[in-house]
Amino acid sequence: MEKEHSERLEDIRFLLEQRRQTSDEEEHYYDLEGVFAFLQKPESADTPSDAREDSENDPNEADQDIIIEFSSDALVPDPGFPADMPGVLSAEEPAEDAGVTDEHEQLPPLASQAEYSFSTEDAPVGEGEEQQPVPGQASPQTDAPAQPPVQESAAGASLTAAMGILLHQQLSAGIDVGSAFLKYVGLRSTASGVLQLQSALIEELHGIEEVEDSQEKISRKLKHAAARLRGRFKSTDWVVGAVSGLEVIYKRIALPKMSKKELREAVPWAARKDLPFEVEDAALDFQVLGTTREGKIEKIEIATLATPRQVVDDYLVLYHELGVIPAKITGIPVAIRNVICHCKTLLRQRVLVIEVGAKSTHMVFINQGRLEFHREFSTAADDLFEAFCNGTGLMGAQGGWDRRQARELFDELGLPLDTDPDPRWHERKMEDIGANVRTVIDRLTSEVRRSVDYYRDKFKAAGFDAVFLSGGGARVRHLIDHVAAVLDQQVEVLNPFEVAGVKKWQEKAPAVRQAAHFTVALGLALDKSDSLNLLPEEMKGAHRIRKVRKFLRYAAAATVLTLGMVTAYFTLQLNRFSSDLQRLQQEYQRLVPKQKEYMALKKRLETLQAVADGYQSEIFVNTTAKTHLQALSHLVNSNLALTSITIEPVVLSEAAEGEAREEQPPGTERITISGVAFPDQALEGAHLAAFLLNLEQSGYFQKIQIKNRETRADGTIQFVVQCYY
Repeated sequence: MEKEHSERLEDIRFLLEQRRQTSDEEEHYYDLEGVFAFLQKPESADTPSDAREDSENDPNEADQDIIIEFSSDALVPDPGFPADMPGVLSAEEPAEDAGVTDEHEQLPPLASQAEYSFSTEDAPVGEGEEQQPVPGQASPQTDAPAQPPVQESAAGASLTAAMGILLHQQLSAGIDVGSAFLKYVGLRSTASGVLQLQSALIEELHGIEEVEDSQEKISRKLKHAAARLRGRFKSTDWVVGAVSGLEVIYKRIALPKMSKKELREAVPWAARKDLPFEVEDAALDFQVLGTTREGKIEKIEIATLATPRQVVDDYLVLYHELGVIPAKITGIPVAIRNVICHCKTLLRQRVLVIEVGAKSTHMVFINQGRLEFHREFSTAADDLFEAFCNGTGLMGAQGGWDRRQARELFDELGLPLDTDPDPRWHERKMEDIGANVRTVIDRLTSEVRRSVDYYRDKFKAAGFDAVFLSGGGARVRHLIDHVAAVLDQQVEVLNPFEVAGVKKWQEKAPAVRQAAHFTVALGLALDKSDSLNLLPEEMKGAHRIRKVRKFLRYAAAATVLTLGMVTAYFTLQLNRFSSDLQRLQQEYQRLVPKQKEYMALKKRLETLQAVADGYQSEIFVNTTAKTHLQALSHLVNSNLALTSITIEPVVLSEAAEGEAREEQPPGTERITISGVAFPDQALEGAHLAAFLLNLEQSGYFQKIQIKNRETRADGTIQFVVQCYY
């Protein structure tokens, strides 16, 4: 218990010291003694361990992001205080995606976390620990300063949290269950397509080594992994896993061109000669890489991945325990290739990645993004440590050392070097240990050399543009020097997050301290391809089907909601229209009497207008009559009397039938003169003739005609003369 508390104190000291050294912001006040006192509080004896385990893995808490705050008076809260603890090798979801604040949430317990393999015991970066370099660094042993965590304002965090609740982003998760460690990576993609590290976890799998039965060992290992991962996933999350072991075979074959259906039948038969097990009992999938020519024959180049079906069935126990359907089960070389292919520079180069695990080592040869060759052999990091432990005088009664002390010394010394070795290797009891360790080193480097020679001969490769050391074994001191010596080439420790361009990985303590461990887990999280999938046929596509069904359910609910809203809208509009119609009807009823009155007035107006038009056509007011009368007054002689003068405008349509319809200029008037000429005994009608002559000569009247002439009994002549003006 004292060791666990001391580990907690060391972790808190490391984190606060790192923030003080790297942060550009003003320093915040921390009551360190209060923090330590808070962390040293023992767990309540009334709370059973099972209950504590269940609360830690509560799926309801995992489904939503939590902002962790402390209610203890000993701690002054800091908005920028990250939730990731260096010793707690589980980085939960970041606070900027959070939407809930739990004031009673405490730090995850550290007592269950194992000490790191292949490393000094939780040493801060830059203080006794070898930091993994990224491509382009001069030396793999160069310490890199830790970067300060990215801060986000409270307003930005609230907005992100609200959007995260409304629009859930799918989590892409990679689970790498190794021989000794569980590695987990969760990624999310931003709206612009930038990958961000959501969570990372690495934990040693306890209670496995004492089990001799291999099947029981696998079952315990997977159930332990499930207990640590339970509650982290939703049913629609994209979860990818990998199977490993010498029975997982990756091969490239070439077949004549054929249809896809024929290819599915031909690939198992073509691959069976390379499989150490019956193809009928194998889980096998393939990927078409392209076409190649052998002489004049064009062939299809195919990558195959196969393993006994029982291996896949055993690993499905993990996902059954987690309650999720995996999207894909693939192999370790495929995952490593995914990491390399996310780097544009490495995508154009020939790259060798040596993944040194606890029980086996993978060598992955990639050329311009294509996985050309893969080899796995059993010499690995555990063999180096076992050789170190089995040295004379170190273990057992003579030396009095236990495995924990041996681990600390191994992490401190690393591997012996031929040049400039540590002086402690020359001590008597260390010489036998060095001899044992060198035997394993020679065996491992020999396998590396054999694999590289075979690859160079088969693929006519002169060398490699980049060589990376990855996995837990990459943290063994001086192993990189031995690999570089046997390859005669610079070797770098792979930081998969830097290579793949994943953002915010510096905010997760496990990713910062154990980056090389996460190569396979990250490659699995990046895998979105449907090929090289070892899942049973009945499970392939089940994840997509479930996601589609969920989408359809949401779409149906959204459709119903939309239809309800549309119906409510139109109902509201109909009610409004009915109300308006009723109001208009009432107004119309009030206007009916006025309408009748208006129609009566309109009818009377039409009648009066007709009468006025009639009078207008019948009544002609001759405004020129005065002028005409003045002109006539000078033309009438004394023996003549005028009885009437009629003046009217000339209208062509009024011309009498049979009369000439001569065109008259506008304004022409017809003057009709009626009168009586007195008798003249000497000359009958002379007075009338003189009058007509006067009219002609006046130049005032035109077209003078006698329309009627009648002699009365008394000798007078009654006449009608018509002329125009």
